[in-house]
Amino acid sequence: MPLYSYKVKNEAGKLFTGEAKMDSEEELRRLLLDKGYIPVEIVEKNAINDISQISLFKPKVKTKDLAIFCRQFAIVLEAGVPIATSLDVLREQTTNSTLRECLDDVYDNIQKGIALSNAMRQHSKIFPEMLINMVEAGEISGQLDLVFKRMAVQFEKENKLNQKIRGALTYPIIVSVVAIAVIMILMVAVVPTFVKVLTDFNVEMPVYTKILIAVSGFFKSFWYIILGALVIIAASIVYFSRTYEGKIFFGTLAIKLPVIKGVTKNIMTARLTRTLGTLMSSGVLLIQSMEVVQKVLGNQVIKEKIDSVIEEIKKEEVLQHLLHL
Repeated sequence: MPLYSYKVKNEAGKLFTGEAKMDSEEELRRLLLDKGYIPVEIVEKNAINDISQISLFKPKVKTKDLAIFCRQFAIVLEAGVPIATSLDVLREQTTNSTLRECLDDVYDNIQKGIALSNAMRQHSKIFPEMLINMVEAGEISGQLDLVFKRMAVQFEKENKLNQKIRGALTYPIIVSVVAIAVIMILMVAVVPTFVKVLTDFNVEMPVYTKILIAVSGFFKSFWYIILGALVIIAASIVYFSRTYEGKIFFGTLAIKLPVIKGVTKNIMTARLTRTLGTLMSSGVLLIQSMEVVQKVLGNQVIKEKIDSVIEEIKKEEVLQHLLHL
């Protein structure tokens, strides 16, 4: 479906601009006229020339964006505004272009009679499964405004937690990078200067000094090999961390390593209890809630433990059902 940008005037002559996805320019023109606007200009946007349309350059939808969206949605729904009208207002106010494009599609689907949760499920890469399940529960219970209010709180807390994690990691990362840079400078620039001075004075150097000089010479001669090796090692670690074995390895490391195991357990506990509490308080069933919680947690080892708990709960339910027969 092509994307069009348009300029329109209202009855008072005030100029408005916007974007919309339509099958044709004529269809968009009719829609604008039906809404009482006078089309001034309608132009199909060229996805090749418009860099914002290239997925590589599209802004990501962050937890903060979802928190704002849920908070605003809760406010307009609480005021008694219908879902379709609420979305129409929100998509115009959304500053994140990726989220706005997504909301445009959700709005179009709702206009076709598709339920909000199903329309959101078509964009599962943007809307977390937890939010979709909560919306589905809210549709059944008729408490969508309360659901979005709870999800706003959930995303706001998650955003604060992410900021704390980033803050805690920033300092050691900066220190490590600076330390590596200093070592490289010492080996390539400073040590060779001392070597020249010591050589000029014919000073007998200790074994450790000779080793340092040899290492410095290696760094100076083969710095590009060392740099390439570091890049390959970093890429290998990233690749390994995305495999199942890597997720298990780093997951185990996170909950076993003395320096970080306490922080990891606190983060996992906070996410688990808060997510589970939010889901169950909105009427989502226990097993379904646990399955969502499992996906929220970032540690593969803990995910598998949750999976074992889910299987045990299912066995209990089957046993209870058999006992009632």
